Amino acid sequence: MTGVLSAPFTDAMATIVLLTSDAFLKWLIILNILLLLLVAIMVVPEKPNWRHVFDLTRFRERPEKLDPGTYRQRVREALMSKVRIFYDLTRDEMALKPPAEVQTMIGNPRLVELAYSQNRTYSPQELRELLQTIRRWGKQE
Repeated sequence: MTGVLSAPFTDAMATIVLLTSDAFLKWLIILNILLLLLVAIMVVPEKPNWRHVFDLTRFRERPEKLDPGTYRQRVREALMSKVRIFYDLTRDEMALKPPAEVQTMIGNPRLVELAYSQNRTYSPQELRELLQTIRRWGKQE
């Protein structure tokens, strides 16, 4: 009685015994199979030892400081992404919506001004408040 794992090996051995009744040829075939297995093991390259190193000394560093000019644009993109996801629209569908319809979808006058006013400048504090408003936006409806 053989186990599930050893069954293919014993079947292969039974086949070898049936093919060769000569003991010398049987062991020659077995040694050739083992030699091929050893060559296959040696040829396969070992994976490099990969390990993630979390370096706490660089934790406080920020690779790039945020440019104040692009910060308003990033807040606006966050608003538009949240509106698009809230109404389950693709990017193309959102791009095809007329501005009036998008403004009614947003609803909040301050957020509409952020989305469509080109000449309005915001202080960093105002942008932080707008971010909080964007976070709360989908929950109040």
